[in-house]
Amino acid sequence: MTDDSEFGSEDTIFGASNNDTVSGGGGNDTVSGGGGNDTASGGGGTTNLPAGPGVNSMILDAVKQSNSAVLGASGENGASIAYQKVAQAAAFAVQDSTDYLRNIMAMSAAATGVALQKMVANPSEATLYEPILTQANLAVTNARTNFTDVGSAAGTIVKDFPSS
Repeated sequence: MTDDSEFGSEDTIFGASNNDTVSGGGGNDTVSGGGGNDTASGGGGTTNLPAGPGVNSMILDAVKQSNSAVLGASGENGASIAYQKVAQAAAFAVQDSTDYLRNIMAMSAAATGVALQKMVANPSEATLYEPILTQANLAVTNARTNFTDVGSAAGTIVKDFPSS
């Protein structure tokens, strides 16, 4: 038996009187021997391996089991892994948006505190600090809107992504 150790390489299995060839990598695999041609499709295709004269039924069974083991679960597992990655990315986006909101709120609170302190210390100049209070509140409002938008978009993306 030869193996090029590459995906899509060709393996040759020598039978009693003929050479039986099994190749993989997403194309059609052919097992021939005796007088009949037996085919096995790789890469998610169907397996059609009727026993022909000269082809050992154990070889045919091994090819069927290998195809089933390698290709059978890959579609379901691949889709569920992709769904998990999308859900994780969406969760990271929401987490980043939460961190952003928290940081904006902390900076807004600090700016508001300093502005109020200056307003109390110098009541005659209180109007100078009103734009700071307005901008601090606007920053929090914008961050909250961003958080809502990111959360809604993330939820929609995860909901609409196929899970299987």
